[in-house]
Amino acid sequence: GNHIHGTQVSSIISAKKDYYAMHGIAYKNKVTSFKIIDDNNFSDEFYNDIPDNSIMNASWGFDGVLNNAQLNEIRNQFTNLKNRDIPTIAATGNDSDSSPSYPARLAGDNDLQGSIIAVGAINKDKNIADFSNHCGDAKNYCLVAPGVDIYTALSSDQDYTYYNPEANGTSFAVP
Repeated sequence: GNHIHGTQVSSIISAKKDYYAMHGIAYKNKVTSFKIIDDNNFSDEFYNDIPDNSIMNASWGFDGVLNNAQLNEIRNQFTNLKNRDIPTIAATGNDSDSSPSYPARLAGDNDLQGSIIAVGAINKDKNIADFSNHCGDAKNYCLVAPGVDIYTALSSDQDYTYYNPEANGTSFAVP
């Protein structure tokens, strides 16, 4: 169904090491998944469910302009995470923009600096991927990682043995 993106990102982080095709970079860790963006809205209720001693992977973002109320709500949620010592690693976005989309753009926010790292994508030649948003406003808390032709697991009827060697995006650079 509609869980492809989360499965792919999670597999880069923690797919078990079974010596077949790929394994996650932290294959012994525990991943808790939250679906926070659907076709109609955004849910902020998951933030309180994030366990202490976690790292939040924000391989998602908001396209377009946020109004002040939306931006304040997002900033409040990430302030809560900062206060709980839960760092966030956030995708810069895939719009070829000069600055990250939110929430990665909050890495440059005066009150949140050091609690969020924005991540853009590079290709195999170590050049910024043509689709990747740049660090811009978050440049002091931003890095890049491979995000082109990344191996990921795909699911098919709960069978996670299919691998996609062509995943592209800043979401796949975040792990």
